[in-house]
Amino acid sequence: MWLFLRQVIDELRKVVVPTRRELTNYTLVVLVFVVIVIGIVTGFDAVFSRGAEALFGSTGGGVEQPAAPPAGVDGGVED
Repeated sequence: MWLFLRQVIDELRKVVVPTRRELTNYTLVVLVFVVIVIGIVTGFDAVFSRGAEALFGSTGGGVEQPAAPPAGVDGGVED
């Protein structure tokens, strides 16, 4: 157990903490990459949505509308 802890401490001494400028640069790179991936996923979603609509027809956004009651029926409400 002590050997393990000594090895952990030795490895932690080798860690180089990035400077503020490097950290800012890395953060911006990650954010730009995330925005690009979001754009790609959004594009694929739009393409596949239109393809599904063309193949299966429009479903009204996935929400089924209730059927209208027959003529002369007021929804079962008695006066």
